[in-house]
Amino acid sequence: MTGVIVLIIDAHMHLGYTREFYFYDTSISQLMKKMDLLNISFCINAHNEGLLHRNIEKGIIDSIKAYDESGKRILSYFIFNPNMSYECIDLMEHYRNEKAFKGIKIHPSFHEMYADDPSYEVVWQYALDNNLPIMSHTWDLSPHNDSQKYSCPTRFEKYIVMYPQVTFICGHSGGRYNGIIDAAKLAAKYNNVYLDTSGDVYNYKLIEFLTDKAGADKILFGSDALWFDQSTQLGLILGADIALEDKEKILFRNALDIFKLDDYIQDVR
Repeated sequence: MTGVIVLIIDAHMHLGYTREFYFYDTSISQLMKKMDLLNISFCINAHNEGLLHRNIEKGIIDSIKAYDESGKRILSYFIFNPNMSYECIDLMEHYRNEKAFKGIKIHPSFHEMYADDPSYEVVWQYALDNNLPIMSHTWDLSPHNDSQKYSCPTRFEKYIVMYPQVTFICGHSGGRYNGIIDAAKLAAKYNNVYLDTSGDVYNYKLIEFLTDKAGADKILFGSDALWFDQSTQLGLILGADIALEDKEKILFRNALDIFKLDDYIQDVR
C-alpha cells in the first residue's frame, strides 16, 4: 500500500461498563490515548448505560460529557429500545439539539424484539423526520445464542423498503457466514444500506468480499471498542488487498458523508 491515510473514523463503539465484558480501563482519557496511537480522529458511541442497562437518560448525559471531555471527538448514537418506546423518543426529542448525537442505535437481540416488529416504525419515522441514520446490530442465526434470531439481516428489509431515505447501517455486516452474505446483498440492492466492520468478525478476506459484493462506498470502519480492541478491525482494513482509494472510503470518507462531519473536522483542527 502506498500513500497515507489522513483521517480515521470509528463508526461503532461503546462507552461505559457492562457485566458482559471485562474492561481494563473505561475512562475517556484511556480511550483518547488509544485513538491517538491509532490515528483515529473520531468515534461514534452507543453508550452501554442505555443499550444494556435501560438507563437511557444517564447514557445520554454521559455521552454529552464524553463529547465535551474529548474535544468533540467522541460523538454518539441515541439509543432506541422498543420496550421503552415513548421514553426513548421523548428523550431524543429533548436532547435533539445536542451536537454530540449523529444517529440512532437499535439492538433487536438485546431488546428481544424482531427487527421487523411494528414497534420499530416510530424510530424509523423519527429518523426520517430528523435526518438521522440508524445503526443496528445484525447477526446470523446462532445455535449458541438464540437471541440472534431477532437481528438477522433479512428482518430489516421491511423498514429499509418503507423508509428509503433513512440511511441504515448493518452493524457487524451480518456477523457470521449467512448473515454476512445476506447483509452484503442488502447493501448491494438498496441505496440506503451500509455495512460496518465492528465486532469479533475476523473472516479471512472479509473486507475483500464485502468490497466486491457491496462496493467500498457501502462500508464503514467500526471496532466495537471498548468491547474489542480498535486495532484488530483497523488492521483488517489496512491489510486488505484492495485499493488505497477504497480503504479511504471505508476508514473515513463514507462516514464523513453519512454523519455530516465536515464542520467537526474544522472545529477539531
